[in-house]
Amino acid sequence: MLKKWWLSLRPFSFTASIIPVLLGAAIGAGQTNLNFTGLIITIIAGLCYHCVANLFNSYWDWENRYDMPNSVQVIPVLLDEKFGSKALYNFSIRVLYLSIILTILLGLLYGFLVFLIASFGLLGAYYYTAPPIAYKYRGWSLPAVFLFMGLLMPTSSYIVQTRTFSSRILWLAVPLGLLTTAILQVNELRDYHTDLKNGGLTFTIILGRKLAVLAYQIFIFLPYFLVIWFYFKGETSILSLTTLLTITIPLNLGKEARNGNFNKLDQSTAKLHTVFGLLYLLGFIFK
Repeated sequence: MLKKWWLSLRPFSFTASIIPVLLGAAIGAGQTNLNFTGLIITIIAGLCYHCVANLFNSYWDWENRYDMPNSVQVIPVLLDEKFGSKALYNFSIRVLYLSIILTILLGLLYGFLVFLIASFGLLGAYYYTAPPIAYKYRGWSLPAVFLFMGLLMPTSSYIVQTRTFSSRILWLAVPLGLLTTAILQVNELRDYHTDLKNGGLTFTIILGRKLAVLAYQIFIFLPYFLVIWFYFKGETSILSLTTLLTITIPLNLGKEARNGNFNKLDQSTAKLHTVFGLLYLLGFIFK
């Protein structure tokens, strides 16, 4: 039973929340001593926001019949007669309440700006597919995820560490933000025909399948060029260039995308995000 609930959180993608938080902390720790308590709270909050997005996305996609029993992305809880959509909704609400508590705690401990960013991020997680906004089906999904998870997560983590804001963190977060966006992009490519059939207007549907595949390839290759640029600008140490050792991964992923093999590509892209992200972190930890 616990395994079904665990899988319903889509844990393979959790590094998309954890590594951006670590990035913000690593950059911030270069200016001050690491606030370990703040880092742990920020990671837990980020994971909870991620779970809110995943759980409510699963619930509303099911309720609105974007997902069907034979869909590859349907989570186990929805297919179990002992649970179903009502149990999923109740669990999602509890995770949402926990996220609200953590948002308030972050604000009390680390200031109004952190509270504001965290609140904005939590609203973004909830309204990803929840009515009345449900921006996933208004074509805002990829830009919003790039903003919320790619930029705001490392920014809030940086502020927790330093108690200040710097636009520098926004630029340095872009490589990971692009890879996070790539995970969502390939999800939408997998669901392209189902979403189109049910009237969903995702960012990928607006682009069209061919352009969406091209966008995915840009998202997974551009981070490598940015890391090289950041190194020559003196923003990272030479260790950040170890990310180049992983270049064969996006080459293979790009080929799979061009061939239309999307079913497991989200998990493979999440693995790229993890490996690239950890190597990228080295460039700041040992700067």
